[in-house]
Amino acid sequence: NISPAVKHHFFNFSKRLYETLKKTDSSYKLLLTIPAITSANYPLSELLTISDRVIIDFSEVSEKYALNAAPLASLSGLKDTLTYFINSGIQKEKIVVCLPYRGAIWKVNAGKKAKFIDYIKYKDLRRTYNFEAYTSYAPDSFPSFVVMDSFRIVKRDTTLLKQIYYDDVSSIGKKYEFILDQGFKGVAVKYLGDDFGYTGLWDEMSYAFAE
Repeated sequence: NISPAVKHHFFNFSKRLYETLKKTDSSYKLLLTIPAITSANYPLSELLTISDRVIIDFSEVSEKYALNAAPLASLSGLKDTLTYFINSGIQKEKIVVCLPYRGAIWKVNAGKKAKFIDYIKYKDLRRTYNFEAYTSYAPDSFPSFVVMDSFRIVKRDTTLLKQIYYDDVSSIGKKYEFILDQGFKGVAVKYLGDDFGYTGLWDEMSYAFAE
């Protein structure tokens, strides 16, 4: 999350690092991670020339909207954001998409702006919630899951709900399918171990990427 004022310093540092690595051993690879929601602060077209891969990190939410950190469609979603990177000159074959193994907790009140509360690891979410009772699937245009927990009322206001947006096997599988269909270089996970004890997300990755 660099500021626009220092983006050229960031480029110069990255360039020196890249050149030093290649001079030391041409087989070294430089992978740059760029947050999806503040990517405009980075000199994307310049960074393309001094990196072997660009990891676009979708693990952080935009606190403007009550969404999953990485919705496939919708505002700040994978499709629109990755199109922005491509239009900025980043080739598909250099892009690695970083997806989270955690959900985003929001406080939602009718007629008021939603407020981001915290993240919750997938393993903690699975341990805490009875999915059969409280899980609903969003419309196709918004392929993320939401848990609506009406049992934790804030300030005794019965109109106030807590919503948790997260990916499970079905929704993350659609994202893997999109990444493959579009010809991107691959996928990264943040963080490994956030699903410890539940094999579904790893199984879905194996189905999509393993040979």
